[in-house]
Amino acid sequence: MTGRPWFGCILVVLALLLVTGCQSPTGSAVVSSGQPRELRQLSELADTSETSSVRAQNLEATVDESTLPDSLLIPANQSTPASSRLPSKTSGYRSAGSGRLGKPYVRFGLANSRSGDEIIRSMAGNKSTYQAMANIPIDQRTDIRFGGSFVSFSKQSTVEGIPVKATGNGEGIWVGFMNRLSDDPVVNPFFSGSLGYSSGNLRLANPNNPADYYELDDDQFDWGLSVGCELNTSEKMSIRLGFGIGRSFDADSDEGVDPGGFLSSAVWLTDQFFIDFGANFDVDDDVSFGGGAGYSF
Repeated sequence: MTGRPWFGCILVVLALLLVTGCQSPTGSAVVSSGQPRELRQLSELADTSETSSVRAQNLEATVDESTLPDSLLIPANQSTPASSRLPSKTSGYRSAGSGRLGKPYVRFGLANSRSGDEIIRSMAGNKSTYQAMANIPIDQRTDIRFGGSFVSFSKQSTVEGIPVKATGNGEGIWVGFMNRLSDDPVVNPFFSGSLGYSSGNLRLANPNNPADYYELDDDQFDWGLSVGCELNTSEKMSIRLGFGIGRSFDADSDEGVDPGGFLSSAVWLTDQFFIDFGANFDVDDDVSFGGGAGYSF
């Protein structure tokens, strides 16, 4: 009777040892060691692929960060180089600076001219001229320019006690060039030349006697040469000044050339639009002054 309980205990202990001996704390290792060689290679390949995938994700994140916009990579307390209308005006043949040299544009303007001859001034008064022109760069330093004008005036006056009504009109076209002598962004010296053709009509009549009048039709070709300098005084403003000579081809040899000077200023309202004001004068005291608006394209 006393041997049976001990025998039963021994059987229970052997059963527990048998069960625990068939199990392993690293069950996956036991299973993989019992797998065929092909399954072990697939398992190792899966582990390697997982590592490569993580490495690829890290590399992709690095590439994405390198392609972020500059505005996101620059700290908020730092600033990029100052921008103005200048960078948008340096492509192709366009020049830098706020001047009009080296930029394609069209301009429309109005000028008022005053003759230095007292008799002409008393009879005809001031003349208003409507102008249009275009400036086209053809290389890094040369601009081709062409334009036209229309002039009209009317005035009634008294000359030596006789009433006189003067009316006149005229048209003109011209073509020329401007060549910059420097690439300096502030000071741009230049020289220019032009050829032009103009025609006009002048009529002097006695308003009290329509049959008493004098009429003149005139047309001529002329040329002009000038030298000057354009100063870019700021990002939005430039000043142009110079000296020139001109003459009609059919002028008498003893008349010589007509020397004169010019001064103008341009202000850019936007990247494309500008306004300008200027004056021309010569040694005969003929003066014209006016302004205009332009569009750069």
